[in-house]
Amino acid sequence: MTETLCPAWKVLVIGGGAAVGKTTVARELAVRYRVSVLPIDAIWISLKAATDPTSSPEFHYFDPPQEELLKRTPEYLCDLHIKSAWAISETLDPVIEYLLWEQSPVILEGAWITPAVAGRWTKQYESVRAVFIHEPDVDEVLAAMLARSGERSPTHLKKVISKVCWLFGNWVREQALAERLPMVTAPPRRTLTERVLAAASR
Repeated sequence: MTETLCPAWKVLVIGGGAAVGKTTVARELAVRYRVSVLPIDAIWISLKAATDPTSSPEFHYFDPPQEELLKRTPEYLCDLHIKSAWAISETLDPVIEYLLWEQSPVILEGAWITPAVAGRWTKQYESVRAVFIHEPDVDEVLAAMLARSGERSPTHLKKVISKVCWLFGNWVREQALAERLPMVTAPPRRTLTERVLAAASR
């Protein structure tokens, strides 16, 4: 009978911009430790369903038509991404408390987690760890997005979105470093899971 490994954490937070490998790492660690993964996107979708754009615009910034997105600069859209991340992160304290109360180890992953909020959790709860992943090359972010969607060549919209996600990832990196949270670079991706695990174990 194979012995189940016991992680050093009850909640492992994996953050960073889109297309940096968060989901892949979370899934690989979930299999290794036989734990669950909770994507923050699921919570974001629930928040959108429970609110409307007028009363809670920060949960709906990424729902406009493509034509509206193409009118905006990547920098403007990144600013909206940051505002959304702040708003979504601030709703997650009860989620962390529940997960810790339940006592079953779980991995929480997503681009909506701000380092400031994750840092607060790690300071408040010894069994919460947080690691952020950063992809320094904007072209690699685009390539990862294309690979994920199965597209061969990028549309203009995909290029805009990848630039937004890269800019957001740079902001996350700065914030994580300011919070003194573990930060790993995405490349080389073949060793990313092990490096994230090592960072979470420090």
